[in-house]
Amino acid sequence: KDAQERLRATFSQRAVGIAYVSADGRYMEANAHLLELLGYSHDELCSMTTKEVIHPDDFPKVFDNRRLFNANECQTVVGEMRYI
Repeated sequence: KDAQERLRATFSQRAVGIAYVSADGRYMEANAHLLELLGYSHDELCSMTTKEVIHPDDFPKVFDNRRLFNANECQTVVGEMRYI
């Protein structure tokens, strides 16, 4: 229960934009700060894929990180990228 509360508190913080993304690149959840930064509502963003939102020049790096994650070579992906 404590771990769940810490995860919820970390996700809901407003200092950093955070999102959960499915293996196929669909946004599943996003915190308020990311929605504010991108200018999308929760429903809008959750109907989109990372390929629709991430700057094309940054997508190869994101795709490589996703490949590593999907191959179970890492448990989380953290990175900086530009958005459209």
